[in-house]
Amino acid sequence: MFNLHGNRMFLRPLIALFLLTSSLLRAGDEHSDWFYRAWQTEDGLPDNSISGIVQSPDGYLWIGTNAGLIRFNGHEFSALALRDIPNLPSRQVRTLSMDRQGGLWLGMERGPVIGIQPDSFRIIGHPEGLPDKRVVDIVDDAEGRIWVVFSTGVVRIEGDKILSLTTETGVPTDSHPCIVCDTDGQVWLTSGGKLGRLSDQGFELVEDFHDVDLRMIAARDSGILLTDAKSLFHLSSGSDPVHLANLPEELSINTLYEDSEGAVWICTQRKGLLRIFNGKVTSVPTSHAWIECITEDREGNIWAGTNGGGLNLIRPREVQFLE
Repeated sequence: MFNLHGNRMFLRPLIALFLLTSSLLRAGDEHSDWFYRAWQTEDGLPDNSISGIVQSPDGYLWIGTNAGLIRFNGHEFSALALRDIPNLPSRQVRTLSMDRQGGLWLGMERGPVIGIQPDSFRIIGHPEGLPDKRVVDIVDDAEGRIWVVFSTGVVRIEGDKILSLTTETGVPTDSHPCIVCDTDGQVWLTSGGKLGRLSDQGFELVEDFHDVDLRMIAARDSGILLTDAKSLFHLSSGSDPVHLANLPEELSINTLYEDSEGAVWICTQRKGLLRIFNGKVTSVPTSHAWIECITEDREGNIWAGTNGGGLNLIRPREVQFLE
């Protein structure tokens, strides 16, 4: 295996080279304000289905795929040798998260949660107290604790201590759970239309949307951004929801992302990638209509992972280069 944080590198010089090479760029139509550049299996990406993208402090992109964990330097892909982990039944990464210290957390299709720090490697599974179920979502909180969502409940990892929160503590175990930690340190959970706060005592219901499929992310200022498949809201503790935008009809949303400019990106199933800024909804071209995950690197580039179309770099049509 290679080190999580190697020599520091930056994606900008390589990205600028790709942007200047017009044959590598595509726009959905001539009226689009956005270009994309796709990397697929013919470009060295081991698998075209991507479950997560994060950027480590040294500038590398880390990509979760059906074929395992991949590192990308803007030019070539390198695979982390997950096959060397004993008793790992599958290399498929279901969810990928980065904690506040720059460590990676992997939720596998079957098997343990894997934590990778610059100087350590940790495997946490059924023998340590985790359910023998598929991992759905992972987030860290302001105190460095790791919250892992399973189909059967939530587990909090704090050092060697494992705290299980299940239906006995009020945690809903319905469809499509999602977990985030906002900038105030509050951990939120949605599951089966229920939105609430998590603590040591369990789940505190904030609002029941009934059978609505909810998606949320931590807002950059405070609170959360929440969709009910019809509208985008901002919600903070102790405040009423603030309506931000109406969404197109018949959306199935995978995840949301707020970039450094305050724009909200919506990753959908079969409806592509949407961008909301100042209440306006824009469709952004990509190589595939199913967008699974998204992130922004420190140079302001948007990276989207698709379910079948590989890795996409997304940039506005008008690009300015700095000396």
